[in-house]
Amino acid sequence: MSEERYNPGFLTDDEYRREQRRTREMVESLRTFRDPNLEANDKSKGQGADLDVISRLKGYLQEQKREIAYGKQELEGFEARVREVEESYALIECPHAQYFEEGEDVVIKCGESIIKGSISEVIGSSLYLKLKGQLKPNDEVEISDEEPTLPYDLQLNLIDDIEGGKISRYEAPIKFFTEEKPFHEISREVKLQDVKSVDGKFYLNDSQIEAVEKALSLKDSEFLLIIGPPGTGKTVVIKKIAYEFMKRGEKVLIASHTNIAIDNAIDGLPQDSALRVGVPRKMLNEKYLLNHRARESIRQQYNELKRKEEKLRDQRRKLLQSADNKPLFRDEIIKEIKEINRKISEIEKEKRDLLSEEQRRLIRETPIIGTTLIKSQLEPLKDVKFDMVIIDECSQASITLALLAMVKGKKWILVGDHKQLLPIFRNVDDDYVLEEFSVFNHLKRKYNNRAIWLTEFYRSNKQIIEFVKTCVYFGEKELKIDNECENQKLELKTRSDLPANVLDPERPIVLIQVEGEERKEGDSRYNDEEIKVCIELVSMVEKSGIKPEDVGIITPYRAQRNRLIDLRKRGIEVGTVDSFQGREKDIIIFSIAATEDPLGSRALSSVNKLNVALTRARKKLIVLANFKKFWNLSAEALRKEHKPRGLTDEEEDKAKKLLLMLLVYAEEKKGLYYWSEKRWLKR
Repeated sequence: MSEERYNPGFLTDDEYRREQRRTREMVESLRTFRDPNLEANDKSKGQGADLDVISRLKGYLQEQKREIAYGKQELEGFEARVREVEESYALIECPHAQYFEEGEDVVIKCGESIIKGSISEVIGSSLYLKLKGQLKPNDEVEISDEEPTLPYDLQLNLIDDIEGGKISRYEAPIKFFTEEKPFHEISREVKLQDVKSVDGKFYLNDSQIEAVEKALSLKDSEFLLIIGPPGTGKTVVIKKIAYEFMKRGEKVLIASHTNIAIDNAIDGLPQDSALRVGVPRKMLNEKYLLNHRARESIRQQYNELKRKEEKLRDQRRKLLQSADNKPLFRDEIIKEIKEINRKISEIEKEKRDLLSEEQRRLIRETPIIGTTLIKSQLEPLKDVKFDMVIIDECSQASITLALLAMVKGKKWILVGDHKQLLPIFRNVDDDYVLEEFSVFNHLKRKYNNRAIWLTEFYRSNKQIIEFVKTCVYFGEKELKIDNECENQKLELKTRSDLPANVLDPERPIVLIQVEGEERKEGDSRYNDEEIKVCIELVSMVEKSGIKPEDVGIITPYRAQRNRLIDLRKRGIEVGTVDSFQGREKDIIIFSIAATEDPLGSRALSSVNKLNVALTRARKKLIVLANFKKFWNLSAEALRKEHKPRGLTDEEEDKAKKLLLMLLVYAEEKKGLYYWSEKRWLKR
């Protein structure tokens, strides 16, 4: 197809040139931006300010817990389907059944209902559950190993202990948030002898070596912040730090609020030195899994108990069948069934006790433990202490959530990025409140001299990283792009008609003009035309020989996500921006969906969220939107007083300008595409 000049939003040529020039100038103006709210906070000294933050956080946690009680919360669980229901038991088909453990308590979400249960048996890819509620055959459910209100109960209990004096406000790490404790510059006393990654495949760069050496130089009651923009090797550094502490004979906890971050950090460590506690969200070698290791250690005793249990279950099934055929003996049969149930319960308890004791032994003897912040406060880790606590994805962890793990350690490393996702509270739409609640952003603002940067990008195509480096980090730190980023390009088996193919490897950033209009669903939005384009793009990807697991679709809106969810059956990961931090794919399709005042939409008004969405792609970023709306609204939107609550004019403008800058950047790289006419657009 031929390329031709395109005038976004029907601007005249002069108007377009002025808009383009003004948008480029935005980058420089953003460098000087300073949030007045944060300036005011910097001037407030003394412990009162931080205690006030914790008190306000308590109020939000209480409100959020009440909302969850009414089913207004999504589980971080696995999709499953109910196959059979028998009295208070259900057989549930779950592809990730092998990650759950017999005797484990679980939570099942069916529609808006939350049902508790416990796992009686793991049978292949199915779970046999004892329920405290009702399910029906063929119900589509989500199953999780974490009670939805538990995170809030643990945090609220911690705050009560702080306020009630059960935990001293002046003991580390509580004191970081309750007093103005001065910290000296980070020392670098330890010299790293082996500067290779844990797997030995490559050498660490200078900033990574500095991070590891400063981590190893920490004294008790000290902490270090490691700032890692997307693709700078945060996980590599976490593994190396944990490994070096292990070699010194110290016990390490690697924790995060997300399972995927823990899985990534544990994967690749020596299998006999690391344990994963909880249910992983990626395929990990079984030797890392606590439950698997414990079962292997007690296999003979455990299997003998399972044989006894299965024999009793067979007897019970036969009795249940005979009850219908022998009504005269029904009472006697029911009595026998109750006795069998009692014996099964005894065996289940014996199995749990045997497994729990072995788990505790393994945890005592294994130097590196990986788990969620919540599970660090639960059995079998509840009373376990650590020399070093490393927390990943810290910008998204609230102060009290992080403290659940921090109180278990002597020294701490917090790894994150203040330009990525903030804590998620459904009842908070004030970004400055979220900034204060973020453990990483809070400590960075208060103790900036304890922060160091990872400064070299590795992950993504150079064009993608160049845009983020220039337009998101604003020269905050001198960041480098590794030469290998030049080679991050798609490899297509089918390369026909490449000039008109949006998968063209030579165009790593493509913005597709989609002539669609948004529709509202409650406070969310969806766009039918963009949904159609997503489906067509997935078909194009499949024909090009790209693996489905290398493709992700991100959207700011749950309504749009819900309408794309069937693509998961084809192996495509689909999620909101909030669910994608810590993940990466060769191809990311970012469906903006909004057309009515897209630049004023709260879902698109956060630079942090946009940064996450744009940096999940390794080789190809495809953005779908009705970009005419952006150009038509840009001048008006940048003046208009319709910003979401909690954003200053400057902060809202940053997000709006970022999208406009992306449009200009893609135009410069010849990456604008008109979908309905299947042609590239060029000025």
